Amino acid sequence: MIQPVIFAGGSGLRLWPLSTETHPKQFLPLAGGESSLLQLTLERLQPLNVLAPLLVTREDYRFQVAEVARCAGYGDARVLLEPVSLSTAPAVALAALACTESADDPVLLVLPSDQTITDVAGFARSVEHGRRLAESGRLVTFGVTPDRAAIEYGYIRPGQAVWDGWDVAEFVEKPPVEQAQALIDQGCYWNSGMFMFRASVLLDALQQHCPDVLECCTNAMQSLEQDLYFLRPVGTSLEGCPAISLDKAVMEKTDRASMVLLDSPWSDLGSWHSLWASGPQDEAANTTVGPAVLHRVRESCVVAQTRPVVCVGVEHLVVADTPEAVLVTSRDQASDVPELLERIKPLQAGRESQRDVHRPWGTYRVLESSHGYKVKQLAVNPGGRLSLQRHQFRAEHWVVVQGVARVTRGAEIFELYPNQSTFIPCGTAHALENPGDDTLQLIEVQSGSYLQEDDIERLEDPYGRAGRGEQG
Repeated sequence: MIQPVIFAGGSGLRLWPLSTETHPKQFLPLAGGESSLLQLTLERLQPLNVLAPLLVTREDYRFQVAEVARCAGYGDARVLLEPVSLSTAPAVALAALACTESADDPVLLVLPSDQTITDVAGFARSVEHGRRLAESGRLVTFGVTPDRAAIEYGYIRPGQAVWDGWDVAEFVEKPPVEQAQALIDQGCYWNSGMFMFRASVLLDALQQHCPDVLECCTNAMQSLEQDLYFLRPVGTSLEGCPAISLDKAVMEKTDRASMVLLDSPWSDLGSWHSLWASGPQDEAANTTVGPAVLHRVRESCVVAQTRPVVCVGVEHLVVADTPEAVLVTSRDQASDVPELLERIKPLQAGRESQRDVHRPWGTYRVLESSHGYKVKQLAVNPGGRLSLQRHQFRAEHWVVVQGVARVTRGAEIFELYPNQSTFIPCGTAHALENPGDDTLQLIEVQSGSYLQEDDIERLEDPYGRAGRGEQG
């Protein structure tokens, strides 16, 4: 069977401020509808005969990734936590080592979680073609038919035809626009960043072409920590690991590389241009997300997350109004935005994000904060339970808006219903649980001299965080 490996740890800063380091694009509904890109990636696997996926992400994203997997029908998915952000070669190596411990040399299907693939049946056909090649010992990549001379993608030159694909004659990494057009005229394809191979074949190729990566990752997996479904390699073993992509570490060097054509429209949504081009577009070639009003506007991308955005008489713009910031740029210069983020960070210091913050029990959002008080909206999943905890510097008022709250306050245990409230004095041990079948919605008002998330002393925690010193 096929073992999906899904990368869900990227920061997605090329789409700032729509995508941020705390809420990157894989968690955003950028393909139309309400499902995030990560959820769509997982749902795309359902027609295939696959094992429960292994998701590779950062420690900060682990509960959000696990919750998305559960909602997509993969509550048994494992989550591999990268101790440091390196690149795709170490990430794939760690995943291959983890998978060989639990299965007999599976075929790995390696997928980014931030791409759009609109033809799910075509995707399944391409995976089946790739499986045949991977089972024969080939290292398979998926090519995409180009629709423009893009400089943000790598290109694949196909060689001799083999089964339902081709041997790879050459990889060309992000060429200038004139060379990109020449490559397209010569019949080359975009490199999608998706791969398929047997775990043992990949590990052998790493040993041959990039042994430093394999050695570091093998050492990191030898003392693997596991709690719940989270796998934690040893971070110190990866401190000297080369930060290198799988393409450069293996695919450009091996003589086993093959390509299968992806039988579907595709975008990696890696830039504002690609988000604009992925549509849907109106008759003036504008792409909008949220409540936008456009008048005499052409070929622009407008995102309205916090309020209506009105544009009049402009063209070729990106306008994004988000809880973090407002961006206005010409479309052809939007790629320069990540270079400015270091200048932007001091302006955001101390400001509370108004996006949902994900926790294993649900989410919270800061509605308002100032000196001495903070107002949060909590959404606790059915069966969710916050840790038994206490605060040294703050008291809390809880007001139930929807659902049922089971409250532990000191020695008391009681339930609250909509329009009922309680007060948690400073220093009092307390816990909150949702015993119902519906999401518990609750307003929390904090008051005190210090209101940061690290003022939490965990006494008991059902998610293994009591000894980890984690905020929130």
